[in-house]
Amino acid sequence: MIIQKVINNNFVIVKENGEKIVMGMGIGFKKRPGDAIEESKIVKSFYLSKDEVGSHLYSILNDVPFEVVETVEKFIYLYSEKEKKTLNETIHLSLIDHIHSAILRYSQGQNIPNAFLFDVKRFYPEEYSCGKELVCELNRQFEIELSDDEAGFVALHLVTACMKNEDSSVYKITETIKSITNLVRRYYGVEFDTDSVSYHRFITHLKYFVERICNPHLKKLSEEANMSVLFKTVIPVYPDEYSCVQRIVKLIETKYKTHVSEEEQFYLTVHLARIIKEMEGNSDEKI
Repeated sequence: MIIQKVINNNFVIVKENGEKIVMGMGIGFKKRPGDAIEESKIVKSFYLSKDEVGSHLYSILNDVPFEVVETVEKFIYLYSEKEKKTLNETIHLSLIDHIHSAILRYSQGQNIPNAFLFDVKRFYPEEYSCGKELVCELNRQFEIELSDDEAGFVALHLVTACMKNEDSSVYKITETIKSITNLVRRYYGVEFDTDSVSYHRFITHLKYFVERICNPHLKKLSEEANMSVLFKTVIPVYPDEYSCVQRIVKLIETKYKTHVSEEEQFYLTVHLARIIKEMEGNSDEKI
């Protein structure tokens, strides 16, 4: 690979089916455009398809210590491999920038409370657990004491990176999921068993449901005629769940000024029925 641009001693840009950033300790030391890369020094490389993302990343890489970038990039790679997920390219920019800023704030005796921490633990437990792993590694490696608030922020970066539409607002989606779960909790006068399988299925469905609602560019569930018939057969079977779903629909349509299809309502009703039946100690499902 031939160097197109040297960012600093540890980062260079090459041209290979687009602009590609290559990182490695000393990979750009005393190098110039046109020189060949010592491939044995390559630690990580990735593409950036958007000019504005790339230009911002160049400035960040100039400021962030290589050890921080290396630790974050290793974490991103391991998370992607473990979860079998393709992450949005912007996580390279956003998470490196966030972690570098968090370390600087710590050195200055500052801490930003995470107002969403409680909800992150409830709605994104896997991402939060991964966030704690990164925070523990950073604390060990750099002899600092970043708090659980940072683990929550890392989790939100992961959730955002997994979204199909990069314009999605994870904070907006999390707030809406919280509103829906609070509505259900008040309607039935119960507390969720957050360790149950049905709860996790319900929350997972809500994540995709709210993301579809928040982003008109995402493909919606279809409005097939047979689904309308199927939905109508569910109403008399689960009248309470249907009534609760209608409150959810009203909340969504008021908040987002958008239509909630019968198919969306059908799946909400089914997931709600499952979680309520489990909470009542009745595992017999009617569907």
